[in-house]
Amino acid sequence: MGGHSRRVGRAARKRRQKQENMHSVSLSPQQQYVRLIKFLHQRGFPSSPLQPTLFSDTGRGLKTLRTIQPGEMIISLPESCLITTSTVLDSYLGPYINRNLTVSREGPSWRLMTALRLLSLPQTLYHLWKAALLGQALCENLEPWGVETVVALCRRLQRESQTALEKITHLLQQCEQPIRDQLEM
Repeated sequence: MGGHSRRVGRAARKRRQKQENMHSVSLSPQQQYVRLIKFLHQRGFPSSPLQPTLFSDTGRGLKTLRTIQPGEMIISLPESCLITTSTVLDSYLGPYINRNLTVSREGPSWRLMTALRLLSLPQTLYHLWKAALLGQALCENLEPWGVETVVALCRRLQRESQTALEKITHLLQQCEQPIRDQLEM
């Protein structure tokens, strides 16, 4: 037994198997990504060492085209490329969202519930977005969590509304009678 062979542990074998089984396919040539890159460049996004890729083990992601050095900026999106709550509410969708994503005394609207279900999807379940929109059950653990989140949100909104109404009532009580008469109209 004079050889220098070293036994490799289970972790090393698993790592090697994973690397051997992992494949990636560039998504850059696809039309939707070409349009995305054009959109980003028009808004001031510089080129990046990253490329959209479909990984066999984790799904879509970004892959580096070269070695990235420590401290190097990998990606920096200009604000004009970001979709934020503010940009959505300032867009043509804003009035629709403000009108339809409501909470009343009876509870949250179905639109708000649907939006919360979509927002609570973990990355591994993103592909179920259509089922979430259709109101289908998605995950045994996710449904109770979603309901608990909505209940907590509704309670918080109720408390905030109650506090605001109490402040308004207090301010009204401090007003003189002619001002109160005007406000009651």
